[in-house]
Amino acid sequence: MASKIRLSIVLPAVQVTLTAILTRWADRVDGALFGFGGGISGPLLRLHIFVSELRIIWRGVNAPTFPLCFVSGDPHYGALGFGPGEILYLCAVAALWFLVGRFFDLRKGLELSESRQRGTRRMVVQAICGVWGMVFLGLFLFWMYQSLDSDAFVYTNFLFLLRNRSYSLIAVFLFFLWSLTLIMVNGAALVHSIRARDVKASLPPS
Repeated sequence: MASKIRLSIVLPAVQVTLTAILTRWADRVDGALFGFGGGISGPLLRLHIFVSELRIIWRGVNAPTFPLCFVSGDPHYGALGFGPGEILYLCAVAALWFLVGRFFDLRKGLELSESRQRGTRRMVVQAICGVWGMVFLGLFLFWMYQSLDSDAFVYTNFLFLLRNRSYSLIAVFLFFLWSLTLIMVNGAALVHSIRARDVKASLPPS
């Protein structure tokens, strides 16, 4: 029974829910800190700050939704406390994890055999995702170049981030990891799809 669970449904539902909770909670924290929220104080303040930091890490978890993952909303606008940009972000999260879930569903054989047209669409998606991974890799290398441009970076900036803003380093690492994953997984899948199509095309008609 468990093997028949479609991750293309479960993953988007879970990720959108978690992302929405973190986004809404962190927006309230930011609103309080910058003066347009209801105010946050008391013994749970540390928890609120942690949630705000966790949202930064979660942007790395949802890195392929860039640049929407960096959108921050004003709780006075939008629907259900989410601004228009954040709503688009949640839609992008749903699309991202649908594709991730569908990838694993295909590996488990839960998807039906597809037509030639659907196979072509999949190849287009694989190519786009691979290129998107290259964009991420380029952004990561540019960030590293900008950071290492200073001779004191290794001894000052990095140590400061490690001690005081480790969550930012985790997010950067997740962006880098996503870039490699998108390039390697989609590159290999695209090559496999092209070879499979060539084999089918070479077979005599039945």
